[in-house]
Amino acid sequence: MSTCSTGVSTAILRSPSNTFTLERSMPPSMKEAGIHLDVLFAGLCGTDIQIIRGMREESAQILGHEALCAVAAIDPGAKTELVPGELVIINPTSAEDPTFLLGHNSPGVFQSRLSIPQRILDLGQVIPLKEGPTSRLAVLIEPLACVLYSLSIVRSVGLRRFVIFGDGVIGNLYALMLQRCGYPAADIRVVSRLDFDTINPSGIFPDTDTPAGVILATPRDSTLNCLSAALDEAPPGSLIDVIGGFQPPAQGPYLRIFETRASNVCGNPSTASTFTLLGGKGELSVTGHRGVSAKHLTASAQILKQDPNRFKQLLTHCVSPMAAVRYFNHLSEGGSRNLNDRPLKKLVIDMQMGLVSE
Repeated sequence: MSTCSTGVSTAILRSPSNTFTLERSMPPSMKEAGIHLDVLFAGLCGTDIQIIRGMREESAQILGHEALCAVAAIDPGAKTELVPGELVIINPTSAEDPTFLLGHNSPGVFQSRLSIPQRILDLGQVIPLKEGPTSRLAVLIEPLACVLYSLSIVRSVGLRRFVIFGDGVIGNLYALMLQRCGYPAADIRVVSRLDFDTINPSGIFPDTDTPAGVILATPRDSTLNCLSAALDEAPPGSLIDVIGGFQPPAQGPYLRIFETRASNVCGNPSTASTFTLLGGKGELSVTGHRGVSAKHLTASAQILKQDPNRFKQLLTHCVSPMAAVRYFNHLSEGGSRNLNDRPLKKLVIDMQMGLVSE
């Protein structure tokens, strides 16, 4: 084990007014021994964008929860099998400790040096990357793991048609993963966000007799409307999986859906909780979940290594930390998601190499 020498960290800091600056400083000391990671590549998630735009209230001053990291240093007394130089990923959600939610209530990965205390190591949140992509593609490990979690639930009931609400990274990963699993493109429909408010809900499910897997990979402000359309129009026997977060009304089926989603965390329980209700067309099954398990992350990393060309199309932009600061402030001021006159799917921040092609 090495002696800790954390050096200077470059961090993208968020102010209470949701403006962003790039600062260099010594990382704060931990109250307990732990490890220190160099953040190599970090990904901007849809939830990060919601925080940047003031749609979510989170306490972390440093955002970000998708990253490829390398072990930089290990404190004397820290208990770990990790070694300096080893590549790792971080499970951003803990099923056991709600005080650790990376980039939400704990400092996130939009910094060049991230410190992880022993208690988080003991929870198993830092996972060695034994087999997986060692480039910027690694920022897709966590979102693809979310898709694998959902697929493990939906495929267990044998559905063959899919309607995916949301054409962001999760929605696109879902469609690509279904194709990889052999589902015909004709049986996969992705409803874009531009269509959420304009599409005729009755046109979403033209085949009213065939049950479908209905995936809500939606931003927080769109989930309820899309969920309402799914409940009204999904064919009998369909399964609705709510991935996107939402704020439910105080009572009724939406509250039960919210509670079910909250009960399925990081792959626990092993058989996800679901319930049935009467929709507009007949009886439906409903579930939801948050977070992923280490097994989901490991499987995701293996898939990305085996089939990189299928997924790399989603990495539309790679920028330096300073360029990321400019873009975050653009978003916080109400600017569009376009960057350098191109639509953005996944933004990768190269936290170590400085200015890169933007």
